[in-house]
Amino acid sequence: MVKENAVVAVVLNYLPTAVNYVLAVAYIIVLTRYIPLTQYGYYNALFAIINSIGALIPIPGVTNAIAREGAIEYARGGDAKPYFAAMVFMSLVMAVIYGLIIALATPIYLSNGIPGWLLGTVYIYIGAVFAQSVAGALGLYLWLLGRVASQGMGSTLNMLVMRVFQVLLIVVMRNVYALALSVLLGSLAQLLYYLGIVRGFADPRAGIDVVRGRARYLLEFGFQSWILGYMGTLSFNLLTYLVYIYLGPGYTGIYGLATAIASAVTALGPAVSTVMNSRISQGLGSGIDVGRTFRDYAIPSFIAAALLAQLIVLALPTLPIIGIINGEYVGVIPYASVLLATRHSP
Repeated sequence: MVKENAVVAVVLNYLPTAVNYVLAVAYIIVLTRYIPLTQYGYYNALFAIINSIGALIPIPGVTNAIAREGAIEYARGGDAKPYFAAMVFMSLVMAVIYGLIIALATPIYLSNGIPGWLLGTVYIYIGAVFAQSVAGALGLYLWLLGRVASQGMGSTLNMLVMRVFQVLLIVVMRNVYALALSVLLGSLAQLLYYLGIVRGFADPRAGIDVVRGRARYLLEFGFQSWILGYMGTLSFNLLTYLVYIYLGPGYTGIYGLATAIASAVTALGPAVSTVMNSRISQGLGSGIDVGRTFRDYAIPSFIAAALLAQLIVLALPTLPIIGIINGEYVGVIPYASVLLATRHSP
């Protein structure tokens, strides 16, 4: 059983990024040695298109709204199970819709110059979508119960399994299918972990009444949550797509790797937000000072992320010298430095 407290929760919710950051050294070495930059660029462009299309589905925002309501109800001594069932129901609906859209969008991928041999990664990703959707519902259920440390442990396991298999499969397969398969395996590991600690799966049909009874509120709050998340997702994927269209797959690969390096630092903010939002949602039900809770979490996380970013910028030029970044991928260094600087500028 994972110990549940604020410090442990923040650590475990950032731990996937920390694990990612440590294993990324091995990942970057094998990626830049065994996968051609152009191939990696096509892969990033393909998933920029997929994620842009998928982000149009507002269901994750509705699911977050259900989790928030469930946290408030649970803090007041109510039953969280109906909200759990509602989240499972909405997550399954999302998985089906998202999976169909991804599969039916094949002509869009091909018309944008994505090689046909890459389309198999799309169908592997559809399997990952189903696993991630159900795992997401289980993770939000832990979140609304305040078990954010356990939620973070599941994300850590996902990242650990994904990164380990990325390294192993790249060495064996030497193409981007290794990346797609590792995402699927990481998602399955997270799902199995959550199923083991939740101990009981909700009947999705039992959540229909929650969705129906609070439909207007869930749609309003869910739309706000979705639009904020969509703008962030759209900006990254749109930039990736524009780099691909105007500069080609080589620069798309460079931009994708630069963003991955920068995201390892900026993910500290979402890790803190996961814990903070759970505390605030429960605080709305129990009457604590949510303003103070926000200050206690937000300010230290900003300072820590800014310091970490500066240290990484200083270390980047040494990576080709010690053999971590190889070949054409060396071009990633200035772009990663700029991304880190702009994301943490005052």
